[in-house]
Amino acid sequence: MSADDPRSPPRPARLASRELYRRAFLGVHEHTIALRSGGDRRVISLDLPDCCVVVAVTEDGRFVLVRQHRHGIDASTLEPAGGVVERGEDPAAAAPRELREETGYELASVEPLGWAHVNPPIASARVFFFLGRGARRTAEPVDDECEEVETVLLDEADVVAQLEGGQFTHVLAAHALTLAIARLGRERVASADRRAVERVLALLDGMEAHAHGKVVALARRLLPGLTAEDLRNPHDFPDLDDPDWHFEDGQLVGIQAVRFAIRSAARDLLGHGDQEEGTRAGAGETG
Repeated sequence: MSADDPRSPPRPARLASRELYRRAFLGVHEHTIALRSGGDRRVISLDLPDCCVVVAVTEDGRFVLVRQHRHGIDASTLEPAGGVVERGEDPAAAAPRELREETGYELASVEPLGWAHVNPPIASARVFFFLGRGARRTAEPVDDECEEVETVLLDEADVVAQLEGGQFTHVLAAHALTLAIARLGRERVASADRRAVERVLALLDGMEAHAHGKVVALARRLLPGLTAEDLRNPHDFPDLDDPDWHFEDGQLVGIQAVRFAIRSAARDLLGHGDQEEGTRAGAGETG
């Protein structure tokens, strides 16, 4: 719930604020806030820079991760590359920069996956999540003895297993991976749906061609010499008032209507296919 949401509780008034500590990227502030009872209390907030996390995936589907020591827990974690967004830097530029510095990998493309507050109870900093595609090793990682980093490549099944097993203990890493895997999964489902639609449309195209051939052949047996243009206006030819011809023509129209409906639904739901003409009228569409 955002601060502008009308359902949000009242924002406490800050009566005073002061900085208690400042070093490098960390600032500690103390705020005196007014209480509804008329009193006040002091709260602490941290001034931290925004950061980014990029889930990089190679062309063959492996996730580019880093294992590094984290001083807060005095232990190593496995996570996607990421780091601080420099002042004035676009997060979308910071993400591939951090990946390049930590792993030596470059990306073919970078897509935003959203953002979140790092720890809203005590800090306003944001973390920006990205999915990087086409990751490939082009250089050595930047040598930084203060940040020893090991590159680890895992396939998606291993990443999912470790997520479910709780091996990704950095919450920002786990969230970034979850977002990336969800997007990749939706794309695979959409791709499978498109392939299924294409198979159905191909089947209907074959059925339509077969039905059209039967309609044309029957019409020309009834009236030898009919052209495709003639068949566009069958009511001009009373001799085509034949139950067998009308049955076959009805079958053809039905197939065309189904094909049109499926293509329209696919275009609306999947963005599938190019612009298609309306349902074609009976046998008169082709010669």
